[in-house]
Amino acid sequence: MSRLPRLSALALTALLVTPWVASAQDDKTGAGFYPFRGSARTVGLAGAFAIADDAAGLNFNPAGMSQIQDRQAEVDLKVNAPGEDYLRLAYVEPIREHKLGGALSFIDANDGTGRKDRIYQLTYGQEWRDGMAFGVNVRYQEVKIPGAKGTGFGFDLGVLYTPENLPDWSIGAAVLNVNEPSFRGIGLFKRVYNLGVAYRPDKWTTLGLDWFDIGSVAHEGQIRFGGERALTENISVRAGVAQKAFGVGLSLMFKQFTFDYGFQHLEGAPDLNLISLLANF
Repeated sequence: MSRLPRLSALALTALLVTPWVASAQDDKTGAGFYPFRGSARTVGLAGAFAIADDAAGLNFNPAGMSQIQDRQAEVDLKVNAPGEDYLRLAYVEPIREHKLGGALSFIDANDGTGRKDRIYQLTYGQEWRDGMAFGVNVRYQEVKIPGAKGTGFGFDLGVLYTPENLPDWSIGAAVLNVNEPSFRGIGLFKRVYNLGVAYRPDKWTTLGLDWFDIGSVAHEGQIRFGGERALTENISVRAGVAQKAFGVGLSLMFKQFTFDYGFQHLEGAPDLNLISLLANF
């Protein structure tokens, strides 16, 4: 399957959930999205992932599940980061008529400050009517910091719309951490509302524009813009910008395998280097 398939849309916004009662605790999660749950492709786009068309994209908008046509298996690793660890494993079984499908993912992360996270996530999504899809992530998370340990469940909701008369455009909305899970001694995972649009001007190019954390509920509100371009059938490049950050990335494809490298520079933080291996079958 091509790495620039039908557009999906990123983690996006949400007039679609009943408000939940918020805790008075501080947000300790980095825009309710800690640890980082993406891939090398996400890094290369500086988080402007208005293209939820692979296993990592489901973290941003689970409705992207409806766009994945092939089985996918993915592994992601952080490299060149002394004292830090990040391992992500994911498997996607496409949802087909009369067959059960969905996605499973696992993350084991250590941020180098003594915080450790383990995340087990299940994703389900399907097309509800022509051009309109919905999805949900259900997540169990274990968090450890020096002197405290907490566990809890969280979930995300997403919608994705591709107009029949504008098939090159997609619009999506998502709410991350809908239930604002709280971890004893650690803090609150704030609810985050996101909105995004993706456009494919030709079969080689994909552009995405996202408004992350609308209203700055988690104090991380920002606009993110990214794009991908296939140079050949086997090589793609990407770049993205966000507030105080930029990213670049490269994909090398051979048969059903794709190797990705992503680099992101964030002002005031260590540079991020990620590698990913994705198999479609």
